[in-house]
Amino acid sequence: MNPSKSSNSLVLMGRASQMLAEATTLQKAKELKDLALTAADWARRKKLGDEVVANSQKYARLAQERMGELLQATERAKGRLKRGPAVPVGNSGDAPTLSELGVTRKESMEAQAVARLPGDLRKAYVSGELTLGAARRELKRVEVKEKLNSIETLQAKELAGKFDVMVIDPPWPLEKIERDLRPNQVAFDYPTMTLDEIRFEIGERFAGHAAENCHVFLWVVQRYLPTAIRLLEAWGLKYVCCFGWLKPGGFQPVGLPQYNLELCLYARRGSPSFTTTKNFLIGFEAERTGHSVKPAEFYETLTRVTAGRRLDMFNRRAIPGFEGWGKESS
Repeated sequence: MNPSKSSNSLVLMGRASQMLAEATTLQKAKELKDLALTAADWARRKKLGDEVVANSQKYARLAQERMGELLQATERAKGRLKRGPAVPVGNSGDAPTLSELGVTRKESMEAQAVARLPGDLRKAYVSGELTLGAARRELKRVEVKEKLNSIETLQAKELAGKFDVMVIDPPWPLEKIERDLRPNQVAFDYPTMTLDEIRFEIGERFAGHAAENCHVFLWVVQRYLPTAIRLLEAWGLKYVCCFGWLKPGGFQPVGLPQYNLELCLYARRGSPSFTTTKNFLIGFEAERTGHSVKPAEFYETLTRVTAGRRLDMFNRRAIPGFEGWGKESS
């Protein structure tokens, strides 16, 4: 490490609080953040102890917090310059860009993300209890939960007990196609959910009501197949295979093949077993009976090859052998 940096690191540990109080400009706050990170690295290399390293990192996060507050408290510059994107820097109409201030776009975004955290989460981040990513995910979870509590997207039906089989057919954020004159996208006849709402709302109910050994079947549209795989991982499930419903016809995007195959991902929690695997195929044909209505053949197969309590989340109709949950649940 550069000797001057080591010297500055020692100075920081002696007067960090004063330097933070003096960090009234973006440049000073960034300087303190960089110096604190250098001090943490130097203390780690010199094996000065975890407490010294942690204190230095804490002042780096405090300086980052100050950067975010300063960025958010100023007006946003208009237009873009060759040296970088326009950002909040002051009241001047000819405000400099981030690069002219020596701040990267990533530093600006992360600092403002810290400043937007509510009190408890910001405190947890600054103290080192949470990473910035973890704090932001928790904030998103809380925001989604509050939104779901404030809108009537789901039937007010509480689940009870554990389920051995779960079929999940999320209202993916899509629009349907009207074909009378030309392809026209219009709203579905039922409310859809954002990807964050699907992740947290369904994930919360799955975590609370899935048996230790549970079969999970997640219906997904082609567009969100990669997302669905990530959702299964986020819910702590192991992906096994993909079922395919071959339909008579389907929507055909311009320049693409006809979408006459609907997918259902099979995943597991624990080690559930099937009662039989005879005539149990991952590909099956069935007629269409209505938009987003899944075929009776699918449910009949699951009833034959599984045992225990079964849940159908976001079901469109009552299914024998399954309890329902969702806006249209019966």
